[in-house]
Amino acid sequence: FYMIRNGNAARDAAMEALEREPRNIKAQITVAGFLLNAPPMAGGDTAQGRMVLERALAQEPASANDRFLILGWLAQASHAMDDMDAAEQYFAEALAIYPESEWLAEIGDSILD
Repeated sequence: FYMIRNGNAARDAAMEALEREPRNIKAQITVAGFLLNAPPMAGGDTAQGRMVLERALAQEPASANDRFLILGWLAQASHAMDDMDAAEQYFAEALAIYPESEWLAEIGDSILD
């Protein structure tokens, strides 16, 4: 309910940050996080979130943490869109960065079932 009630403000703030700095990895991650986590009626859009993350990944982020987040969310988004080959590839790349991640283990459980 919070996302539905406040989704427009959150979406607008994230989009404004991206408009100000279109190549800013953290802004892209923020926008993608909103798009992937908000329900559709609050502006969520898995396909658009995946597209934003793919653009961020193409910039070859220097931060291993940023790359890990991008890959983990790409794995989730790809899985949600029934693109299992991509989901497994993104998952494997994220796993190589941070194999002890509990968050990633949960993603793996759903992808590898």
